[in-house]
Amino acid sequence: MGRWLGQRYGKFNHVMWILGGDIDPDNARSEIRALGLGLKESAPQQLITYHASSSHSSTDIWPADEQWLDLTKLSGERVVASWFNPRTGEATRLGEFTDKRRRAFETPADGDWVLVLDDAARQFTFPKRS
Repeated sequence: MGRWLGQRYGKFNHVMWILGGDIDPDNARSEIRALGLGLKESAPQQLITYHASSSHSSTDIWPADEQWLDLTKLSGERVVASWFNPRTGEATRLGEFTDKRRRAFETPADGDWVLVLDDAARQFTFPKRS
């Protein structure tokens, strides 16, 4: 499935893959790993991460050297981070970061939020609902 998805959507530069869900993968590790490896093989330029339950980060669940887990695709020397709520259009700017060390981003409230990480040099407009 991962290879098929990567072949189908690998040509697009704006796609990133978030595997997992709201629970930890105790009963599905081999399936998630196969999906991630297939994506990495057929769409190596795309970001692939894992969404763990709210009490963990991706690297708490998967080892840092997991072949498919890749958080290094962010471009630029400075990154602007924001939370965007797609239901309300509300956006919350978190700040600008110049280092690429591991960070935890906590959602500002319950509900649906999208973490937006932009290259500061590109000067994108602040996220808002269209």
